[in-house]
Amino acid sequence: MDAASKAAQAARDANTNNKNSDMNPLGLALSQYVWDNGYLTKSAFESILAQYGKSTNNVTPPPTGGGSTGGNPPPSGNNGTGGTGNGSASGGSGSGNTNERIVTPGNDTVQPANEPRIIIPNDPFDENLDKFIKALQNLRENIDKATKNYSNNPPNVNSTNEALNIILSYKSDINRIAKELGIDPAFIQAILYQEIRFFNIGDYLADDAVSSTITYYKSLDQYNSMPWWAQIFLAPPTTFPLVYDSSTGFGQIFATTAIEANNWYIKNIKGYGDIYDINNRNDVFTMWENLQDNYYNIEKVGEVLLYKASLLDLIDYDSKTLKTGLEEQNIKNIFDAYNGRGQHAVDYGNAVYEYYLAFKQYNA
Repeated sequence: MDAASKAAQAARDANTNNKNSDMNPLGLALSQYVWDNGYLTKSAFESILAQYGKSTNNVTPPPTGGGSTGGNPPPSGNNGTGGTGNGSASGGSGSGNTNERIVTPGNDTVQPANEPRIIIPNDPFDENLDKFIKALQNLRENIDKATKNYSNNPPNVNSTNEALNIILSYKSDINRIAKELGIDPAFIQAILYQEIRFFNIGDYLADDAVSSTITYYKSLDQYNSMPWWAQIFLAPPTTFPLVYDSSTGFGQIFATTAIEANNWYIKNIKGYGDIYDINNRNDVFTMWENLQDNYYNIEKVGEVLLYKASLLDLIDYDSKTLKTGLEEQNIKNIFDAYNGRGQHAVDYGNAVYEYYLAFKQYNA
């Protein structure tokens, strides 16, 4: 599969995770290609367009007079210097194939030696893809820098691109939940990136153990509900090491933590809703299963953040959300508390704070 097809497939995969996504899949595919390769070429652009039933007829032509043509670009992307071939580089004079105009979808200095970039269309698909791609480029670069500062030993399941694609495909859901909770969406996005990006095989195994435990107890309850004479002919379910909870879902939340946050939020902020008994096995199992729903899990990420903030005396109960004017250390402390205690939690909070800043810039 070539790079353009991979980018288009990655965009489709991200949107498949969220059937109600409002992300433009074409824009996501184009940005994916830029992230992977550092540039967007004419041939790649045409290939991705074709996969979405579009063509370069949608591309806005460059201006005439001082426009540019085909031919090789200047090596550093500087304006005003001519290239070689049938025309000149950006800022030069001449005429030629407008589809070979050199533009800047990302880093102006990164491009292949001989293949010109394609002009980015000016809002032909109900959004400005040029601005969209540049914003995603900046987000990726900022997130990359912050990710490298966080040490995580087990091999991870998701790459930076894959984690970002998942989060961006839930853009409208995250915004809706953040608005309801009265918090900046970047709080939720930052946590989700950390947990999705560093999801590893140990998390899979822990979830599988809890799932098996839930299945065991459901089978046991079914067996115990049978009349005595039926139990004579059937053996009870086999026992094995039982695991009652694990951090799970997008936000890697323990069911017991979600119950604490849920009950606090209902009693102190929302005023209504289902209360769960943290000491009731079935209630814990029900919450754990609820957390397998992505939207529900994202919602609980926000509630856990508010709950942890309440333990740090950072909630304004009059406005029913975070206090205003939080300082950097306050925000880091909230992220620390989401993870737990100790030095690992401090390192976690420092990394997530950097993601938080990157998402705030992207959302602006």
